[in-house]
Amino acid sequence: MNTSPGKQLLGPLWNWPFLALLTMALSIAAYVTGSPALAIATIGAFAGLLWRLQPSTPMLFVIVLPALPILVLPLVDPSADYGALISMAVLLVWTGIVCGVWRQTEDLNDRIALLACVVVVMATGAFVYVMKPGSTLFAPNPVATLQTAADSGDANAQFALAVRYRNGDGVDQDYAKAMDLARRSADQGNASAQTLVGMMYRNGEGVAADASEAASYYEKAAEQNDPWAESLLGGMYLSGEGVEQNNVLAYKWLTRAAAQGNAGARSLLDAAKDTFTDDEKQQGEQQAAQN
Repeated sequence: MNTSPGKQLLGPLWNWPFLALLTMALSIAAYVTGSPALAIATIGAFAGLLWRLQPSTPMLFVIVLPALPILVLPLVDPSADYGALISMAVLLVWTGIVCGVWRQTEDLNDRIALLACVVVVMATGAFVYVMKPGSTLFAPNPVATLQTAADSGDANAQFALAVRYRNGDGVDQDYAKAMDLARRSADQGNASAQTLVGMMYRNGEGVAADASEAASYYEKAAEQNDPWAESLLGGMYLSGEGVEQNNVLAYKWLTRAAAQGNAGARSLLDAAKDTFTDDEKQQGEQQAAQN
């Protein structure tokens, strides 16, 4: 049997197992790196595999059409999670079709062609989905990592985990756990945690609502120049919620928060501009400048 010059030149590389593995490797590499050149190489390798197998025309359609999602997948934006999912759904349907065709054909070459493409397409789809950028399959669980650090006494981890439990981010929402973690962090002087504890006391999340306790935690954070705590504390002094009403202190904390770019404090100052006397503003500014 005559062998084409191209096949003679490629020598031992001209076999379908090698081309199948090459196609799979290129497709995975193209998707992970986002390289158009590798995506084109994937299509080239797959075309070489078809040329080597030379399936009959009906078999060609059975093999090529369902493979297109995987061959195109390297060009999909990695952040589009639906790309891999759609491809895998198509391939599951295709598997059923292939099994039906397999039972109806006795041609050995056609069966080899089907088997080769099943291996290439299904394995590529699975590996691409697992290895896509941003996949957390092999990454440490962020909640477990935070929990370990929080248990060791890390105040920042305790605060971050408290926020997750309060918002139900990656965990079941649990105000009691959120408050416990936030308090542990706040007790170590974490200003953000002190503000969070104050907010939870004010809203009655995981504890009985207590405006006075909220103001106490806000003040601890405000003294560390936390702009959100300053804004909230200023608002409480302005309304007399949880503290004795005091326009001087209200102006002090709101001014400090606004100076740090807090939009809420700025809006509150604008809304209450007629509430403050010139003397209260002057005293508030003087106190704000002292810290």
